[in-house]
Amino acid sequence: MTGSGDAPVVAERLTVGLVGDAVRSMDRLRQRTGLKKVDIINRALVIYDLIDEQVRSGGELRIVDANGQSQRVWII
Repeated sequence: MTGSGDAPVVAERLTVGLVGDAVRSMDRLRQRTGLKKVDIINRALVIYDLIDEQVRSGGELRIVDANGQSQRVWII
């Protein structure tokens, strides 16, 4: 999805109002990753789409911690 350069093609622009928890998550992600807000939001939407598709087709989301313990995650 790139144009003539390395930058992604902008398919749609929109304005989003984020709730406080989302703003704090965005700030933490920016500090940890160095990514721009737009990149964080784009990645979040792609990941959410993947998770939603899998769950709707009978799959589930699990997180495995550093000790190898698996825990199911519910997105509501």
